[in-house]
Amino acid sequence: MQSNPRDLGERLSAADPRRRAAELRAQAARCRRLAAGVDHAITARTLTELAAEYEEQAARLGAAEETSPPTDAPPAKASHAA
Repeated sequence: MQSNPRDLGERLSAADPRRRAAELRAQAARCRRLAAGVDHAITARTLTELAAEYEEQAARLGAAEETSPPTDAPPAKASHAA
């Protein structure tokens, strides 16, 4: 059984979102290079669409990382209002 290349983001290490995003961007660049080198219009379009999906996944990872608190931060202290 062959895996779907669109699942690449799910297979990459979830421990480091920056690394995962960089790998997705590299895969997008590879798809664009391949698309530029083929003469078959449908294949080129498919590769270009796949590249866009990888870029979107990488952007979502970047956005999620910006909104997430650092994992090494101490837990927030609970405030007790009177």
